[in-house]
Amino acid sequence: MLGRYPFRDRQTAHHNLMALAREDFLFLSHARCRHFLAAIAPRLLQAVARTADPDMTLTNLERVSASLGAKAILWELFNFNPPSLRLYVELCATSQFLSQILTTNPGMIDDLMDSLVVDRPLPAAAIKAEIAELTKGAEDLAPILWSFRNKEWVRIGTRDILGREPIRQVTRELADVAEAVVTQVARDQWKRRADRFGTPIRPGDGRRDRWAVLALGKLGGRELNYHSDLDLVFLHEENGTTSQAGRSISNEQFVTEVAQRVLKALAGDASTGPLYRVDTRLRPHGASGPLVVTLASFRQYFEESAHCWERLALTRARVIFATGGFGRHVSDAIREILCRPVHQASLVQEVLAMRRRLEESRRRNDLKRGIGGLADLEFIVQYLMLIHAANQPDLLRPNLWEALDALQRAAILPAAVHAELREAYDFLRTVEGRLRLIHDRAIADLPDNPAELLGLSRRLNYQATDPEEAVGAFLADADRHSSCTRTIFERYVGSPRAAE
Repeated sequence: MLGRYPFRDRQTAHHNLMALAREDFLFLSHARCRHFLAAIAPRLLQAVARTADPDMTLTNLERVSASLGAKAILWELFNFNPPSLRLYVELCATSQFLSQILTTNPGMIDDLMDSLVVDRPLPAAAIKAEIAELTKGAEDLAPILWSFRNKEWVRIGTRDILGREPIRQVTRELADVAEAVVTQVARDQWKRRADRFGTPIRPGDGRRDRWAVLALGKLGGRELNYHSDLDLVFLHEENGTTSQAGRSISNEQFVTEVAQRVLKALAGDASTGPLYRVDTRLRPHGASGPLVVTLASFRQYFEESAHCWERLALTRARVIFATGGFGRHVSDAIREILCRPVHQASLVQEVLAMRRRLEESRRRNDLKRGIGGLADLEFIVQYLMLIHAANQPDLLRPNLWEALDALQRAAILPAAVHAELREAYDFLRTVEGRLRLIHDRAIADLPDNPAELLGLSRRLNYQATDPEEAVGAFLADADRHSSCTRTIFERYVGSPRAAE
């Protein structure tokens, strides 16, 4: 029977199919499981056969189903709701990332079924409200945060795979989940330190010292990808001491300890791995500088010492957590820094030199740093914002899609160029996201292996019957976007070779 389907290893396929017919818990009915599987088996195998890698798909499907438990419930759902069967198969076919989450987190069947049958993107406020409610009164936040993050990744990743929302919305929701987690951890750690040492006080007026968490990069732009690092900078208002008599410490020490504990909580432990990987090297003076600085020191650094690349990076800055309205002061300071006039000729040379170094450190098929890749797009937008911000401060948008729209409204980018860059950015971010869903790690290189390249093309909906035609169509689009982006980069910034 299995010979009618394109499995490379029929023995393993047969083993997986038989495993799907058995419940893994003694108190569940094997007969009921077999009954409902038999009802859907032809459709299930046909759906698996249509995927880019049927062997991998069936293996993932068996592992995920075993971890969820109560397989008969799934088969019964698929029998009465046939579209959910196709969606489940697509998830197991497309994403090692989500399959691994489901396999290592038993009991997520309700979350998965909700993701398969419920069409509901969530606004940031709803995500933050949910995590706040889940952690209310909890002594140990770690298991709650892990469960929440995994549930949200399954929800977002499933909607992504099924094409229910554009890549811009996917990255926005991934960023909102990360922001909600960081916010909850920051609140919790501040309270724990304040309970021990008292509240940090400003010496001038006796008011509370306020603090903020600043996000840069993809989190700052609210366009996070799967496996993206979180670029964080910690700021506070003013040096002083805490209010606890006999146990007082400096404000700097207090906020530094809070920041260290936030980083530790996000790093997880050896058994769990990181909740999120965090990079704090974008702070003033980089890894050699203090973990936490005052806003005045932050402002002074960018006025006197910051490198060109640091000002470019600051265009992606966004306050994701702050106390007592301090976030407005931080945002105003960043806006003031970025709106200072720049020496355009010097900026061009530095941007071109940086771009050339990035190119030389990666292969041409690197979607991020290769020629015409994401770095070209980001440099175009950041460069144009910096040179025009003094006269047009409304251009400053940390989100690249919004920044492109702002540049078009200001007539800096013609409509045709704007459309080309938007299309290229949508394409590149979608491909990058699919690569990370497939391989379950941060990756930006197109595969060299023909079978992997075909699998990627299929997962990006290049569905020509002839495999070579499908791969050819995908590579043609990739080359077109790469060439177009590099042409626009050279038109508005210059040629990286000129910096040699």
